[in-house]
Amino acid sequence: FYNERYNDGIWYTARIYQFRRSVKKAVAASTTVFVLNDALNQEYSKTFPQRIVTLFNPSPAIEPANKAEDADEIVMCYGGSVGQDRIEVIEAIGVAIQKFSEKTGKKSILNIFSGESDPVLVKRMTDCKGLCLRGRISEQELMNELVQSKVLVHVESFEEKYIEKTKRALSTKIPEYLATGNLILCVGPKGIESVEYLRRNNAALIVDDPADLPTAINRIAKESFAQERQNAINLSRKNHNRRTNCQLLYSVLNEAIDT
Repeated sequence: FYNERYNDGIWYTARIYQFRRSVKKAVAASTTVFVLNDALNQEYSKTFPQRIVTLFNPSPAIEPANKAEDADEIVMCYGGSVGQDRIEVIEAIGVAIQKFSEKTGKKSILNIFSGESDPVLVKRMTDCKGLCLRGRISEQELMNELVQSKVLVHVESFEEKYIEKTKRALSTKIPEYLATGNLILCVGPKGIESVEYLRRNNAALIVDDPADLPTAINRIAKESFAQERQNAINLSRKNHNRRTNCQLLYSVLNEAIDT
């Protein structure tokens, strides 16, 4: 991030200095700057005089889920890295799921699709009864799992060093999750753009304190979250539509050519 101030040593500082010089030069020669989310739009609008345009990552071309709900089963899905201390949050979700299943007798599981090979992380996931490590699968296979799961899990680390590095980033998983129309369980600290984007649009069940996970799991078992799921679909169509985004890009480029 252009305006960030990291304290990671002299060589990293030198690299950031060169990065900023290059960005400043490129922006000075431009009339429009494209960014990937609202947080970056706000920051760069204060930094540069050029027009800042948000061009969100597109959602995949899939139809929202339309399947019968199983009241006695809660199948959750997480696809992606468990690094950057996400394992702490994933493990907390697994513990909450395990306790819920033991208390209610309902079959509940968080399927994790990840190619993680670190033996310590693998053991932590396999030791938790609320988690099921399914390994790495293809992108299309993962999309099928996302569509078929009742709840899609997105997590962000609560560690300060990772908050600083991710607070203005919108996860590329978010557009995929929104497009399915399934409930998104988003667990992460306040101020992270991935969390706040979903919160602003009421498109997910947000948990910004891991201590609230048991309550969240109970709510998932009892409530339909129909409004949040519909909001997710609407948000996908509004901000992450591939055709609309291409038209926006084409329009801006045409304006630049004409001027």
